[in-house]
Amino acid sequence: MLFPEFIKIDKEKKLTTIDQDTKYIDFILQNDTTELLLEIKLPNAKIMSDSKDRNNHYLVSGVTKAILQLQRYISSYRAEIFKTSKEKYLKALLLIGEDKNTDIKQNNDWNLARNMYKDIDIITYT
Repeated sequence: MLFPEFIKIDKEKKLTTIDQDTKYIDFILQNDTTELLLEIKLPNAKIMSDSKDRNNHYLVSGVTKAILQLQRYISSYRAEIFKTSKEKYLKALLLIGEDKNTDIKQNNDWNLARNMYKDIDIITYT
């Protein structure tokens, strides 16, 4: 089991964003102290660019869009939790398929890029 510490799992949870759009979070995992917003992206998707900017590879637009999507979900969900007076730790997880066609420099840049977000953990799977 991937997350045994969570006692409740909601799939495709409806959320009204701060822009009043209706979106669906893939999963929300909950326990007494924590709520984890989980977005899952397809396997074998490109993660890092092949090209470089100032000798650094960068996240492809699909990953950047997924991160922004999760940031919006966090902001909206935090406002929703605040309305219900629940005090819980809120975190998001982007689970993304591993890109197997990367070189060492791309992997190093990937590790730097995925660790720069405060509220979002990004992990890969195969």
